[in-house]
Amino acid sequence: VNALQVPNDELWYNKDAGQMLCELLVFRDLRDVQAELIATIVSAVISFGEDAISVIGFLVGFRVVYQAGRGAVPENAQETQWLLQMTMRSMQRAKEYSEYSVAHVHHGTHTLTN
Repeated sequence: VNALQVPNDELWYNKDAGQMLCELLVFRDLRDVQAELIATIVSAVISFGEDAISVIGFLVGFRVVYQAGRGAVPENAQETQWLLQMTMRSMQRAKEYSEYSVAHVHHGTHTLTN
């Protein structure tokens, strides 16, 4: 069972984007939610652009540099390293996608269909 599907007092879709990102990037055990984390980061960057990149960068830096949340436990060093690499790659790809989409829609090389 996916950890995000386990019932609890606060449903994930009732959280704001900042709270959701903070919980996933700093406090959540990532073993069972890697695909969801990548999707959340990509979605945030596509939806919120540079603002999301700033928040994600701050949270990952907070975990890596200041060893906040799960970063404080030495046994989680490999998870933190994976998180750092994955967030950088995911943000870069989402930004590339956003720029590609905007360029093609605004220059008429991409047609929208129903």
